[in-house]
Amino acid sequence: MPNLISIDRLIKLDKPLIYNFVKYDSDKKQILDIIVLDVYELNWDYLSIQNLGAGQLQIKNMVLFFSSPKTSLTKDEWVKKLEQEDVKFYNKLIDKTVKRKQKWMNL
Repeated sequence: MPNLISIDRLIKLDKPLIYNFVKYDSDKKQILDIIVLDVYELNWDYLSIQNLGAGQLQIKNMVLFFSSPKTSLTKDEWVKKLEQEDVKFYNKLIDKTVKRKQKWMNL
């Protein structure tokens, strides 16, 4: 999963963050497509937050991402979705941590 940016850094972002995606055919050694998107244009269907540092925004599957890379959400809707996903991520992390702690306490 390609890492994009720390969610901690993303919520503090004060300037544009633009990604250039290059779809490349390594057999033909040919560029098939170039997609330029602001971070707030990335399609949440293909994003996830994973446990690196305070949480890392990642693309789950680049092949699927290229099928529909751009979101239909507005920037405000996208940020709201980030907040929702952030809360879900931390709740899962809390649950995992409690289970790990219980495992050690039961030794």
